[in-house]
Amino acid sequence: MAAAEDMASGVSLAADGTIGLSYNEANKDKPAGDTNSLARLNLNVTGVTQSAAGIEFGGTFRYRSSQSDANVTSGDWSGAKLHAAMGPVKLELGNIGDAIDALPGRSAGTAATLTNNGSVAINPIVGFASQGPGAVNGVNLQYDMAGLKVYLSATEETMLSSDSVTGPASGDTRGEYQISKGGAIQSKSQQVAGHVAYTMSGWTLAGGVLSGDDDKDIAALSVTGDLGFMTVGGAFARNDDAYIDGDKKEAADKVRVHAKIPLGATTLIVWGADEDRNGTAAEYKDGGSFGLDLAHDLGGGVTAVAGYSNVADSNGDNGGKADELASAEIQFKF
Repeated sequence: MAAAEDMASGVSLAADGTIGLSYNEANKDKPAGDTNSLARLNLNVTGVTQSAAGIEFGGTFRYRSSQSDANVTSGDWSGAKLHAAMGPVKLELGNIGDAIDALPGRSAGTAATLTNNGSVAINPIVGFASQGPGAVNGVNLQYDMAGLKVYLSATEETMLSSDSVTGPASGDTRGEYQISKGGAIQSKSQQVAGHVAYTMSGWTLAGGVLSGDDDKDIAALSVTGDLGFMTVGGAFARNDDAYIDGDKKEAADKVRVHAKIPLGATTLIVWGADEDRNGTAAEYKDGGSFGLDLAHDLGGGVTAVAGYSNVADSNGDNGGKADELASAEIQFKF
């Protein structure tokens, strides 16, 4: 009876899983090795209700269990993201992403878990934390009407002495952070960000900026369009705090282009990127990256996914040469 009442009030459950294998050349000399298994399960809980005045209130949180040969992680609940919405205006609070995280066209949209590394024009400072209580607390305000979208955010990132954070920068194409938290507060940082996007005749133009503590300044532009037989896009981003050489901070400019081509039940994404680091640190190399992503719909909510990328060695662990990444997966929803 309680479950029925919950469903009537707008509580829903959704789940998805991933199984497969991954290869990361950068890990070849590490104890776990360069080839590892992938296994991840997400359970999403969402609730929505509406007041007599027509204001929608809701929230979502997630249980994630993920493991691999390289990183075995027990399951944990995420922090909650809550919202209130009416008409074209939406307010979100709690475990949220910043406005750069939500910028249209920031990513090429690849499906493979690992091999998107490089296809993202700019990684956000904060994103939705899928596992653990989360390092992020913030608020965003969104406006969406007649093709115009405006997104403003203010976030605070808290790092504890034993935090472990993985996410988009380590290859999570779904734009989510996975966070294990513990210990005393080590540092806090605040960011404010915003983006504006406009869509007309199948084309979307977007631009965003972020300003944060310690000169964490980001600017990004993107354009995405539908040509009928495929979707194309491009993005440019500048990160004024991309790399650190001792006490010296170095900026980076990145350009990425991509094409998404439907081939019946299969979708092919190809992308290329070039990054220019505006500094002198010898361990950081300028360079290009490229990759491809195949997703084949098997029906019943099941998709076979394969990806490959050749990514510029950003931290010198491969002698300045590019790192190769590949993965083969089955992704399913139920």
